[in-house]
Amino acid sequence: MSVMIIRENSNEWNNLLNKIEKSRVDFMDQEQLDNDKIKLEEKKKEMFQNDPIEEKYKKVRELKSNSFGKTLLVTDKITGSFFVLKRINAVGLVYAKMRNLIDPALPRIIYCGENKTFGITTVIEEYVNGITLSEWMKQRDLEPINDELAKMIFRQLASGLKTLHENNITHRAISPKTIMFTSKNVKFIVFDHAIEGNTYTSELSYKGLVGFAPPEQAVLGKADFRSDVYSLGMTMKNLLGTDYKGKYRKILEHCLASDPDERYQNGAKLKKAVQNAGMLPLNKIIAGAAILYVFVLAFLLIINTWFNPVKQLEAEQKFEQEQESARAEAAKIDMDKSVQGNGSEDNFTNAVNGLAKGRLGLSVAFPGRPQESGSDGVIVNMGKSSDLSGTADSGENSSVIFPGNAKLVLTIKNNTDRAIKNPVLTFIPYNIDLANIKDPSNTITKHLANSVECRRDVSIPRGSTMKFELPLGKAVVLNPAKNNAAIKAVLRSDNYADTAVKMKFNFQ
Repeated sequence: MSVMIIRENSNEWNNLLNKIEKSRVDFMDQEQLDNDKIKLEEKKKEMFQNDPIEEKYKKVRELKSNSFGKTLLVTDKITGSFFVLKRINAVGLVYAKMRNLIDPALPRIIYCGENKTFGITTVIEEYVNGITLSEWMKQRDLEPINDELAKMIFRQLASGLKTLHENNITHRAISPKTIMFTSKNVKFIVFDHAIEGNTYTSELSYKGLVGFAPPEQAVLGKADFRSDVYSLGMTMKNLLGTDYKGKYRKILEHCLASDPDERYQNGAKLKKAVQNAGMLPLNKIIAGAAILYVFVLAFLLIINTWFNPVKQLEAEQKFEQEQESARAEAAKIDMDKSVQGNGSEDNFTNAVNGLAKGRLGLSVAFPGRPQESGSDGVIVNMGKSSDLSGTADSGENSSVIFPGNAKLVLTIKNNTDRAIKNPVLTFIPYNIDLANIKDPSNTITKHLANSVECRRDVSIPRGSTMKFELPLGKAVVLNPAKNNAAIKAVLRSDNYADTAVKMKFNFQ
């Protein structure tokens, strides 16, 4: 009995000694581990202090810190510009590749360096001054956005996703929390979980953000381009509301399909769909064109039933023949002699002439002076030439200047069956110098060798009247004593023969 007790006590003692020894060893191991951690941190600190990045940028404040790394807001010590500095506890990230990407929806990567000894990636990227879409929606009290705002956001993000996918980058973390909203645009941020490639891996990996990751990523951690399409679709649905029925409804349904094969396969296909949103499909356009064609045929059939096109054609031909005859009469007038200013009066017609078979009425007036109609136009009695400025004492070379408020008023009366298109008025002076007159307003005025041409790009409807004023305030009358001063006005249009009227000026 005593032997058993001693043996049992001996076993307990040995067990106790073993435990004490093990605890001592564990304590020493833990102490060594703690010492190693301290040394590692000191080496990291020494490495960062010698890093050229530390010399160029100054820390402003810490934006984020977790087991994955730190994110700091920094400024360039020389320019004062703001940037984001990231120390990420991982290597082999996509930031180095993103340095070559330029897209308004992607942040600009300034610098990317890896220290594989410590497993740390250092990134300097553009500072995006704004708030996340998640924060922005909270400010809106989660009020859904309209289609116009959705168009701006969806198009920019789809374009940015296209750029990523074309460069073989999968984001894997798209949500309202990883998209910044600025005063000008929207930008993807947080590429710490992004990977290169577009194929599922056999290993489980990052499972995305809850509520925005597609089933294959949320359950298995497997993601490719189609997973990004799903996450962006879920983000837009979050902005537009669960009851959204607008023009992007079909696109969102396509993005959020459970089966990845039923989604848009990449950002390029999604961008094309977003750009074409709201446009009619080709088959509907063809169907609409066919219906319009049938409608036009039916309309023409009805018109032909009640309207005889042959009679209309005959009437138009008769009208054109009549106008051609008028043009032939107008051609008989010796316009060259008038332009040369030879003073011949045989070329003038009546105030309302017959060049267009009475279809156009043209009359002229000179306000403020007695005037009467003569056989060759309107005669204006100007009174004594000595009462006007610029009058020489005597001799044939004397001249006078019209008063400052003098003007010629031309009235065009359209008595035709059609509108007068683009009327052009040519004023041909006889023994009058029009070089210094003020150009009429609202006209295209040309001062030719011996005449003034005024064009108005308007139409005078049938039965309507248009008045035209030609300022004569600086016009000079040469040799007023001979009473051979006159102005001939010729009306020309695109669809009627020329019509002319004359005004003579007599002096005592």
